[in-house]
Amino acid sequence: MVKRYNITVLKITEKPIKGGTLDFVFDPPSLASKANSLKYQEGNLVWGTALKQRIKSHFTQSKDFKFEVFCDWLTNDECYVSLDPTEKDKWGTPVAKVRVGFHQHDVKVAQYLVDKGVEIMKSMGAHKAWGNVFTSPTSNLIAGGCRFGNDPKTSVLDKNCKVHGIDNLFVTDGSFMPNGGSVTPTMTIYANSFRVADEIKKRMSQV
Repeated sequence: MVKRYNITVLKITEKPIKGGTLDFVFDPPSLASKANSLKYQEGNLVWGTALKQRIKSHFTQSKDFKFEVFCDWLTNDECYVSLDPTEKDKWGTPVAKVRVGFHQHDVKVAQYLVDKGVEIMKSMGAHKAWGNVFTSPTSNLIAGGCRFGNDPKTSVLDKNCKVHGIDNLFVTDGSFMPNGGSVTPTMTIYANSFRVADEIKKRMSQV
């Protein structure tokens, strides 16, 4: 069960601006992992009958329900990829250093969405509802780094996601977008990959 609510932020500035998306989802079942996590309660190890009752109560009397926040992570000068001045790979090539910064506006929008999510959860009857805003980069849904465009001076890829100046190198992950927008970019990545694949097929047929 997935519900999406588009929230427009109205209270950060005097005029409406784009906010983001709240996804309300049930966690996918991971019984062994969840049962294992229940062995600790307030930092103390639980075992025996107490642990069995805790596991039974969790799986028969409650249900975890969560919301995920998606909002723009604005492109800014603190987001870039550079080469490490000292660290090198096994071929002697400097390794990449990825710098991920954030704009204070991103945090304000995210906090507004989190507050809305908690409010909706409580109105739905949740016994406990909370949310957090993180300024550190996530481990998934990464975008940016190889933006596409027409000018090699301001973009890594051309409009078909081919690296400028290299005829046989295409990039079709999330890096072609300047940022992930205010929704999950997965389907956009899929659609663009098929588009680029058609372009590659066209090029190969002309060889």
